[in-house]
Amino acid sequence: MKKYVVRVATLLITASILAACSTNDNLKEGSNKEENVPIQNTNNELNITGVNWSFDQDTYTIPANEDVTINYTDEEGIHGIKIRPFGEEQKKNVFVEVFDGESGIVNLEPGEYEIHCATKCGGKEHKLMYSTLIVE
Repeated sequence: MKKYVVRVATLLITASILAACSTNDNLKEGSNKEENVPIQNTNNELNITGVNWSFDQDTYTIPANEDVTINYTDEEGIHGIKIRPFGEEQKKNVFVEVFDGESGIVNLEPGEYEIHCATKCGGKEHKLMYSTLIVE
């Protein structure tokens, strides 16, 4: 009887873990996580997609001194983005942090900013997962 209970408990735990790790494919298609409404592209939106250890572009450009919505989607792996000024001393000055299926709004001064992965996505490649944001 004890073996049966242990087996059932193991199956339930395994099923719970697998369910927690599953994804909602509708959200991966670039929709708003809270409302499940497709994200619309406008002049003041920036869509960024992450795959394992890179983003879909090396450089992104947005207008200065305007509200810009940053939409982020994972295509592969589990990532996110932080937008911050360049420089070691600036790493704590994060302007926005966005994860899969989420959006954030920035209003930045002209200049260059770093887009870096916001999660510890694995190994030494994590440190190489960055792009440049040009604000003009």
